[in-house]
Amino acid sequence: MNEKEKALAKIQKCLRLANSTNPHEAAQALKQAYALMRKHNISEGVAIDCGDITIGSELNATNTNKIPEWLNHLVNVIQDTFSVVATCRTYSGSNYYGSRTTYKSTIKFHGERSDVIIAEYAFNFLLRLLRKSRSEYSSQLSSFKRNRTKLADQYAQGWCIGVNNALRDLRRFNPDEQKKQREKINNYINTVHGDLDTKKITKQTATDMTSLRAGFNDGQKVEINRGINTTEQTYLEDKTA
Repeated sequence: MNEKEKALAKIQKCLRLANSTNPHEAAQALKQAYALMRKHNISEGVAIDCGDITIGSELNATNTNKIPEWLNHLVNVIQDTFSVVATCRTYSGSNYYGSRTTYKSTIKFHGERSDVIIAEYAFNFLLRLLRKSRSEYSSQLSSFKRNRTKLADQYAQGWCIGVNNALRDLRRFNPDEQKKQREKINNYINTVHGDLDTKKITKQTATDMTSLRAGFNDGQKVEINRGINTTEQTYLEDKTA
């Protein structure tokens, strides 16, 4: 938790105390809240609106310095389905001998706590399943087939589109509510963390409809059932087997 996160938590605590039936205690709490807002440049609107927003764990996404386009599609599916906002960070280092540069890109989800928990679980599950499906599709291609990696990437992109269709019923906000929720989360991110969205995406240069369609068909077979109680864990099932 960085300094601004701590300050925001203190401000929100003071604002809750400002509802005290003790006039002196309420006045002191409100005074302290406004002092912290001025000191840390946090608006009253953000302090009030973002009390239920939290940041998730750092999840490993890829060992490259750029996010593959198909992985970016998966991240967008998670964002749209579970009402969260994703940010990415890329780290660089060197191997044991120092002979080459190594990279690691990670994803964090921001949103209401229950949404973040479900989003993280779904992302990890779907990423494992997608990598498995992509690898199996690639192995089925002829060893003489040119651009096997690109075709496998196209399959993965289609898979994400199929999954997105399969998960539409899990969205708890209509488009207007979703837009407002995203604005609220982005206000929190910009206020507390600054510009975290540093992801670089490797763009596809061409589209292979055969691979795209194969991925789409397999992606639609994935089922996710969201519990009635939002604190329940999401259940995901692979129907492609």
